[in-house]
Amino acid sequence: MPEVYTSEVTVPDLFEVAEYGLMDAVSWLPGDAAGHWSGGIQYEANCYHVLPTISPCISGAPDPVNSKQISFSEINRGSRAFTLYARWDCSPADGVTWDTGRDKALRALASDAPFGLEQVFWSGTVANAPALNFPNLVTTTQVLDSTGRIILQPSVLAITGTLDVVEALNKLEETFAACYSGKGVVHVPLGLINSLCDHALVYERNGKLYTWKGNRVVIGAGYATGIGPNRTVNAAGVTQMYMTSPVFGIRGAPRAWNPVEVFDRSINTLRFIAEQTFLLGWQCCLVSVNVSTGGSITGSAGAAT
Repeated sequence: MPEVYTSEVTVPDLFEVAEYGLMDAVSWLPGDAAGHWSGGIQYEANCYHVLPTISPCISGAPDPVNSKQISFSEINRGSRAFTLYARWDCSPADGVTWDTGRDKALRALASDAPFGLEQVFWSGTVANAPALNFPNLVTTTQVLDSTGRIILQPSVLAITGTLDVVEALNKLEETFAACYSGKGVVHVPLGLINSLCDHALVYERNGKLYTWKGNRVVIGAGYATGIGPNRTVNAAGVTQMYMTSPVFGIRGAPRAWNPVEVFDRSINTLRFIAEQTFLLGWQCCLVSVNVSTGGSITGSAGAAT
């Protein structure tokens, strides 16, 4: 007897957005009404420190005191925009697709955009082409725009060696604090979340993750454990964590088209596409550390003696 399938049962949409991702950690800014931001933006990054001095009138102080130095840097930074899209091709023969295809494409875009956002921000890869989108986390050397005056990608402050997760987070926050005085964002691939929790290195507050120093922790499912610096393949048992100053972004409204606009008559197919444009950046500092995913390293913090 042939199998018979019914369409009388409607399965509910059970999708839930994963927690602690990049999408929720970004400070989303309004773009200009004309949408010029989607061609990329230039911004002034103000990175600064205060420096100490002392009065020569104080007994024992050297005379003369060294002149005061510049402690404020104004950097011309830039960010490129990229577009995430969902595409669904289907025959219009049943008539149902004609009415529902646009909504399904928009739903697919909304569901998977957080993952796609993390993928591009980690690697800079777009349409399978590497090093197209800047800034990203894995490019280690400075990249300038075609004018040679705008920094699209800052150089990385790389911590030497491969460390266990405890020492790696210690060094990451310590190195970042020497570069930037405020709170930052720790970017962690999903493969390290249980290691962080097992060592009580992070805690949750109001649905967000933080280190004990108060830095925000992003656990990115789209942060690829296997993609290392400059998009090289990581050795087995090694991944990275990165740290930046707070991340800002601009995002356009999701767009889709009606069935008449997407109907390809040459092949009798509806090509529903929903898309949304994003731009991400940060002002100061990019720090990286290699992390062992296989447990504690001999001679490192937390290792067995």
